[in-house]
Amino acid sequence: MYIDLPSDIAAAEADKKIQAISVRLRDDPDLAPEIGGITAYAGFGGPRFVLWLTPMDPALSKGFMVLDVRERGRVDEVIQGPRSILAAEFPEVSAQVARIFLGPSDSTLQEAQAKGPDREVLYSTAAKIEAVLPGVPRVLDI
Repeated sequence: MYIDLPSDIAAAEADKKIQAISVRLRDDPDLAPEIGGITAYAGFGGPRFVLWLTPMDPALSKGFMVLDVRERGRVDEVIQGPRSILAAEFPEVSAQVARIFLGPSDSTLQEAQAKGPDREVLYSTAAKIEAVLPGVPRVLDI
């Protein structure tokens, strides 16, 4: 899971938030039997295995989490639990919950970048993009 926290978050708060998400997912009665372990980090650094994955730009407001699903054939079903929990209980974060992908890029991840002369133009353009995406079939985690 790629987790975007508020951009002005302090390092200690980012760490606390990622820990809270980890504990919530670990202790969920429906998820607990499905998950063998959780590895997570917030901010800069991260475990060495992340270098094998599609890397994200490091920042204090970023987090990354891997859930080890016990049965490989159930990954697509298990993914729904964290998506629902994060949306309902952690609305201040933006999370992309997906299968792990090894390689230079994740073919299921699409990104849009807005450019402009100032913050207002960027936020206005981003809002327009966000308004269109829910109408696109199979788009998740906007």
